[in-house]
Amino acid sequence: MSMIYRMLSPTTGGGSGDYSFGNGMSNFVTDLNAVVQAIYTRIYLLYGEWWEDTENGMPLWQKIMGASGSPQHIAAVDLIVQTRISETTGVTSIVNYSSTWDSSVRKYTFTCTVNTDYGTATISL
Repeated sequence: MSMIYRMLSPTTGGGSGDYSFGNGMSNFVTDLNAVVQAIYTRIYLLYGEWWEDTENGMPLWQKIMGASGSPQHIAAVDLIVQTRISETTGVTSIVNYSSTWDSSVRKYTFTCTVNTDYGTATISL
């Protein structure tokens, strides 16, 4: 069975990162690209932001921001991100997950490889 997802507009060059309309089926991505977009959409959705399910989303303000950057905090953030990714429709497993915390600018980044029903993809943020 194929997965289809409405494409988001680019966020570079003044784009909004919002849903694309006006080009028929060209406004959709399928299979592996749909899973990748779904992962990014789930990561960027803040907890309580979606009116239809206020219990959904990343707990950025509730559990991630404001902590010390200690190894325990980074491990907790890793678990939150990995859970959001692994619970995405089409994802079968996460491999090669690595993250970094730059305390000088308080920036968390991660990279991982995900296996999906449609192939393998690399996710970075």
